Amino acid sequence: MARIKPHPNVVGLMGACMHEAILYVALEYLPNGNLRDYLRSTRPKQQGAMKSDDGVSPLTSSNLLTFAIDIASGMDHLSDTGIIHRDLAARNILLGEDLTAKISDFGLSRGEDIYVQKSQTRVPFRWLAIESLTRRVYKSKSDVWSFGIVLWEIATFGATPYPGIQRLLLAKRLQEGYRMPKPENCADEIYDLMMKCWQPHPSHRPSFKEIMATLEKMNDPSDENIYMTTRFYVNHVIKPEFDDN
Repeated sequence: MARIKPHPNVVGLMGACMHEAILYVALEYLPNGNLRDYLRSTRPKQQGAMKSDDGVSPLTSSNLLTFAIDIASGMDHLSDTGIIHRDLAARNILLGEDLTAKISDFGLSRGEDIYVQKSQTRVPFRWLAIESLTRRVYKSKSDVWSFGIVLWEIATFGATPYPGIQRLLLAKRLQEGYRMPKPENCADEIYDLMMKCWQPHPSHRPSFKEIMATLEKMNDPSDENIYMTTRFYVNHVIKPEFDDN
């Protein structure tokens, strides 16, 4: 973290020291907690058949797009610095008082262009790119795949990725071409961006700069389209037992 220049969408390091062989780290305080829990706390209930005002979240489509733009901006900064995050997920995004989203939790990060994992360190399978699952290879474009999962988490208000697939079967299903279906409350353009992030070949995935440009265009005030509605017609599943694996 000390080598990363300050950025409005990356959690700031205030200071660090060693005391009696223990490392103490001071980070900026972000009062609204992590994005996954925030989304779940504001998610609409499943809409009833006869009650059109059921299932409305206080968040707007613009709020959801802004989360995604903030995350892409922070990840673009890390990528330019040569940092591979390796654990990009909504639970590792923290929210400031004004709901600015900031990248946090660099516990699995590596400052290399390409990193091949040789240890048995726990990794978050449901957020990993296909090359990371099958060959333990991590690149900046592997983080782009994970961003696609985060975008899906935002659209579904913190649902669990691949809720019906056991961890040991996930890599095989992805190699066979399976991808999560489009959430009913997001536009085709959002799902198209997810699918671009989930291309099997890393070189075919967009850069974070390209992702930012796409999302900012959608969030322009002159664009009156609604890209992520805050009503639910299908209740997206939360499985806490799969939250971190």
